Amino acid sequence: MNRSSRDPTEDNFAAEAGSGRHQDLSSPTGPGRSFRVSQFNLHRLIVVSLALVSLILAGVWMTVISRTDPWYRNTDMNAHNMVDALSINSNVSPHGIDQPGLPLKYLLALDYRVRHYAGLLPVWNLKKFGASEDPLQEIPALIRVGRVHSRVLVFLVILSAAWLTGSVARNLESPCLTVILLCGSAGLLFHGLLTRPELLCVGFGNVLALACVWRATATPHQTRKYFWLFLSGLFVGLAALTKLPGMCYLAVCYGWCWLAALTPGTGVPPSVPRSGQTDFWWGLLPAASGASVLLLLLQVAKYHAELDPVVILRLRIAAVLVAVLPSLTLWTRRHRLWSFLLERSRELALLGAGALVALSISYLSLRTVMTESSAADYLAGVLHVLVNPRPLMHDLLASKPDVSREFLQFFKETPALFISATVAALAVCSLRSVPLRIKAFILLLLATGLGMTLLMSERYFTAQYSIFPQVPLLLVWSLSLSAFFAAWRREPLRSEDTHWALPVSFTAIFVLMLTGYFRLQPKYTMYQSDAGLPVNGLTLTFLFDHDVHTEAYLKIMKDHYRDRENFAKVLDQYLADPANRY
Repeated sequence: MNRSSRDPTEDNFAAEAGSGRHQDLSSPTGPGRSFRVSQFNLHRLIVVSLALVSLILAGVWMTVISRTDPWYRNTDMNAHNMVDALSINSNVSPHGIDQPGLPLKYLLALDYRVRHYAGLLPVWNLKKFGASEDPLQEIPALIRVGRVHSRVLVFLVILSAAWLTGSVARNLESPCLTVILLCGSAGLLFHGLLTRPELLCVGFGNVLALACVWRATATPHQTRKYFWLFLSGLFVGLAALTKLPGMCYLAVCYGWCWLAALTPGTGVPPSVPRSGQTDFWWGLLPAASGASVLLLLLQVAKYHAELDPVVILRLRIAAVLVAVLPSLTLWTRRHRLWSFLLERSRELALLGAGALVALSISYLSLRTVMTESSAADYLAGVLHVLVNPRPLMHDLLASKPDVSREFLQFFKETPALFISATVAALAVCSLRSVPLRIKAFILLLLATGLGMTLLMSERYFTAQYSIFPQVPLLLVWSLSLSAFFAAWRREPLRSEDTHWALPVSFTAIFVLMLTGYFRLQPKYTMYQSDAGLPVNGLTLTFLFDHDVHTEAYLKIMKDHYRDRENFAKVLDQYLADPANRY
């Protein structure tokens, strides 16, 4: 990589972190150098091997728990997303939307399609489902596919988080450490056992969006910066389309733009001279994004005339603001504060443009599997929840005047993680050798974890929402340890066995990771006590006649099983054979 394209704040932090004792390895050839090279290669082999073994163990744990768990456990979200995915593949718009969930359901629908065309799944839409002699017997296979789908997404989130920490630390140890830590996170692996939207929300917002905005602030090239900012906004938009709290990551990403501008690192390479032509063309992107949203509103309103006026007004205001912000550059003044504010407004415009484009991309994606009217109807329901969530939240949220009590429920699940991550972040801040920008990013991750915990404390769902604090806090741990290792290496009196400190530390963390199964298994089995027979009423409702399901699905179930009582008898007879439970 060209020297000028490196992270401008990372030279001191990563000069030796990524290559061991760099001065030793560059010494004249001889027995000493050969020994040091072999020692360094062994160190890399140990670190990478521990990360790979962690990935394998995480996959084995999730697979073992899933295969020994009845398919009807945690049926609520599994069945809800299954029915919506079948409906999308049948050109039927899902309804009864109580959360966006669009990317999750669309990806699951694509998974059904691919498996069907590969000959691995006979039922992939409602037509095939209704044509079955006994639709009940098709449900276990569909739910198992959803579980495998979620496990794949868990691995993608872990690898994306490794990319994030690798981009920040610029060494091998940090991404490997991230993999080991996340593979031991019960809050993350929990989502590989059922189909829920929180996993993609955190993956898009807390991982990919932050990785892109970091790279945007780390490059001196304006074109690359604008591209990464736009991509970061796109991931924020996808996170919000997955679950409402995803919109909060826009504030996190924009907050990092300010922190990065206020915390330049040492050894900053000169930025590439600004190009007026580049600024002009990238300035058109927010305008194009705003125009695409306005056109999207016209398209949706054509098939969904009762679209909420509040939704229309808010989206129009957002589109206009995003389009107008770049025009502030026309008022150029030779003043540092004005230039600083202009650059922040340009960054906000690009982040907002990416978030708005996510709406258009979602509609175009739906159009690949649905007609215009069905796609517009589905997106209209999503926009109602996403843009004007207050009525829905007012109905869903119970009155909780003491939010701190719920916050303590999250803290109670993993108190060591909350305390240790906070201590690690503060300890890194006390090291003078760590660049200020690295400290700021670690503190931002800590604030994100605590802030999302406070936000999600308004709901009682500690089990599935624990992913929101655990992922950023584990990233704090990864970057903090990487900073400690890099600072320790730079001390001049360290002996040749410095390389062994990292493998020993990694091994200790790996041993802690091995306890992940003993935290994951009870977390999942105690989440809902619905594994017994006969199945409880909630399971019957989600399988047969829940009002969130589409009319087409409800008609299929009633045509085959007449009423709820008869369906319960058929289900009991089917589950009487233990082979049909797993």
